[in-house]
Amino acid sequence: MTTPLSKAAIPGNRKVPHWCLSITSATDCPSRGTDLCQAGESCYALRTEKRRPNVLAARRDRERFWDAHGAAAIAEAIMSQQAKARSPERKRRILRFNVSGDFRDQADVDKMATIAHTLTRNRWLVYGYTSRTNLDLRGLVNVATVNVSNDKHDPPPQVNRFRMVRKATSELVCNGNCRHCSMCLVAEGRTIEVVKH
Repeated sequence: MTTPLSKAAIPGNRKVPHWCLSITSATDCPSRGTDLCQAGESCYALRTEKRRPNVLAARRDRERFWDAHGAAAIAEAIMSQQAKARSPERKRRILRFNVSGDFRDQADVDKMATIAHTLTRNRWLVYGYTSRTNLDLRGLVNVATVNVSNDKHDPPPQVNRFRMVRKATSELVCNGNCRHCSMCLVAEGRTIEVVKH
């Protein structure tokens, strides 16, 4: 059964207190197993899906939802969800894309750019992640903060880069808790390290 349009985005959790929208599961991630992905089996979203089959099923349902609805309908539904929310955290106008999985093709990137454009015109902040530097990210970068996780294919210069490391070598290190950090929300072309665990 496909997710209803009234639940276009899902609320985050204690560590990610933002509205979340993913296209694919980590299991079905188009970057998985390619030289674009640096996480491999260390992918936190993949580990969750392996431990909890219901999470994988829900994420696959989200992919069907994405395919069934246009960008305008999804953007409007996200804004409606936020407007009806009661908790202060859910009142925030922040959308995170690609919590699990990645863009499958250029059409997905362009659709997310359209959603982000609508949301930012309505005073939302939109940010997210991708390994798909082999796709044209320029339209999305113009309306959202994009964090890429590889140095391939020369992504636009203003994107932030995530580098997975075994031990931190810089002061810019992801602490794994978006509640207390905003490094990913601002496009400054910086490199942020993520320590594998």
